[in-house]
Formats: sequence, structure tokens, C-alpha cells
Amino acid sequence: MPIPYRCVINADVKPRRTLGDQAKNQAPPLEMREEIDEEYRALTYRRIAELEERIARLEEQVANLQEQIAAKLIGKRQSK
Repeated sequence: MPIPYRCVINADVKPRRTLGDQAKNQAPPLEMREEIDEEYRALTYRRIAELEERIARLEEQVANLQEQIAAKLIGKRQSK
């Protein structure tokens, strides 16, 4: 009886490695990890600073819009 084609293909496949095995084999050396940590920390702080600047700009825009709304409301009251 012939072996089904699907079984022949699967016979050549290596057993799958688990994620744990992959992580162990892909972990960089300690010196590199420290460099990566420093770079990541620098990127994180830079991103935080960018977000803080954006928040400040948005808060300024909100304040300007509130002033515009207040001016329109005062203008409507005075026109009545």
C-alpha cells in the first residue's frame, strides 16, 4: 500500500521548537543586552518628551477654543 503524499512531505519536516527554545537561542549576550536596554530607555524617554510636548500643544489649543467659545457666548448675550 503506498504512503499518502501528505505523510511523505511531513516526514521531512523538523520538529517544531518551542518559543522557550527560540528565546534561549536568540537572547543577545549580556553586554549587548545592556546596550539595548540603554537605547530602549533613551527611545522611551524621547517618546515621553514628544508626547508631553504634544499634550502641552493640545492643552493650549483647548484653552484657545474655550476662549473662543466664551467670546461667542458673551457676544450673543450682549447682542440680545
